[in-house]
Amino acid sequence: MLLKQRKIESILKKYNGMITGLNDLTAGDTPSAIFYLLADKLSYLLCSDEETAISQKGVERRRKINPIIRALGPYFLNNPQVFENRNFLRNPDCPDTPPDSKITLPSEPVIWVSNHGFKDDALGAVLAAQRHAYILFGSLPQFYNTLDGVTAWLVGVVMANRKIPASKKTAVPKAVRVINYGADLLMYPEGVWNISPNALVLDLWPGVYRIACETGAKVVPIVHYLRDNNTSKDNPIHTVVDNPVRIDDLTEQQALRYIRDIFASWYYLMMEAYGKSTRNEVLGESSFVEVWQKQIEERASFAARWDEEIESRADYRLKEKVPPKEVWQAIADVSNITPQNVSHVLYARQLEAQYMDEDFQHKLRKWR
Repeated sequence: MLLKQRKIESILKKYNGMITGLNDLTAGDTPSAIFYLLADKLSYLLCSDEETAISQKGVERRRKINPIIRALGPYFLNNPQVFENRNFLRNPDCPDTPPDSKITLPSEPVIWVSNHGFKDDALGAVLAAQRHAYILFGSLPQFYNTLDGVTAWLVGVVMANRKIPASKKTAVPKAVRVINYGADLLMYPEGVWNISPNALVLDLWPGVYRIACETGAKVVPIVHYLRDNNTSKDNPIHTVVDNPVRIDDLTEQQALRYIRDIFASWYYLMMEAYGKSTRNEVLGESSFVEVWQKQIEERASFAARWDEEIESRADYRLKEKVPPKEVWQAIADVSNITPQNVSHVLYARQLEAQYMDEDFQHKLRKWR
């Protein structure tokens, strides 16, 4: 026990300024056997100096390893992966759907962007990307406290601690360095799992736009849809890989809306094609809140490590978008109740309670 404590103290000293505490690396869980090795050897990945974190030799070595990762990767998926014919999704009732034409990648590096909502979407995106790509990785407990970190390190990672603003800012120059070394980049611009029942896609973080503007790299959308949380062979991961698009000639808001619309369009078409269709199939005798909460718990149970603080707070929130809760709360918090305003205050409190009950994206609770 004393030896482990000394190791932890040594690790905390090594990560001084890079983390707010041990929980950044473990999410409050007990450090695993692999933790002490990964945390000791791979602290350089969180370094603010991109020259220390990313090297050309490292990029070249990982490019050579990538064919092995792609060959073995499908065996580690919880669900089989199916790559969709986009023509079928556009015209599902057409009896003679032509084969999907393959996308044409530029010779220059690209930024692969994927939606984010279940554990295997990361591996699924690695397998969907048709070339080796470094992963922009912000789930520190999953990296440093599970075997997933070994696999991610072999693929190649651009690391950032989402709890430290200065660390988040280092992600862009690190990613630019990767692209300048000739490697592709893979990122999840939603930032966190989308567990909201009210949004096909969350608002996107602007990092993808800034990286594209600095490098001129095109963006290649990858969109996943998984109907259920079970691991049956009859419940595959449906994946669309769309054509590369240029976004550096748009404004930031236009670019992010463009990518989000692509994500949402394909996700909606796959949901229509493969999702459940009746209220009884989805809810049965349960309430919507109960069913969705159970789905979240089941989905999160597959995650090796889950940092609830990050996953419930690190989604992108547009400054100009006022959350409904803030609108209702101003009325709900009125202390001077009169016959004239009592019905409005009570209604606002009812709406506020309903919003809190259904705001799964920001609930702070243990899901596993």
